[in-house]
Amino acid sequence: MGGGAVGAIAAAHAALNNPGVFNRLMLISPPLGKGIAQEQLLAYAGRFERAELLPSRIFQSVGRYETRSRFYLPAKVLNQILRRRASELELAYQYIEVGSGHGLVGFRSVLPEALAWTFPGPQATS
Repeated sequence: MGGGAVGAIAAAHAALNNPGVFNRLMLISPPLGKGIAQEQLLAYAGRFERAELLPSRIFQSVGRYETRSRFYLPAKVLNQILRRRASELELAYQYIEVGSGHGLVGFRSVLPEALAWTFPGPQATS
C-alpha cells in the first residue's frame, strides 16, 4: 500500500487499520502538519507510536524544500518515531529526504527507489 501526498495518508490509514493485510507501506510526502484537517493529520504520528503492529516494511520520503510546518518537520518527527519502532518491532524502515519541493516532479524522482525498497521481490541466489 502506498501513495503520495494525501494518497500517502490514505495508505497509512489503511495500513494502520489492517497491518496484517497491508504489510508494506510507502509514504511519499504525506501532509502531517498545519493546514487543512490538521487535527486529524497530526494524530497519525501518535497512531504510529501506539500501534501494536505495523507493516513489516515502511518507506518514507519528504522533500527538503517542502513547506516546513505541513510536510518537512512532521516528516522528521514521524521518522524518529518509526526509527524507534523499527528496532522495537524488528521491521524494515527507510527514510529519504529528496532535494525537491512538494509536487509530482519530486514524487516521480523518488518513486523508483520507493518501489524497489518497499517491494524488493525475491532475493537473487548465487
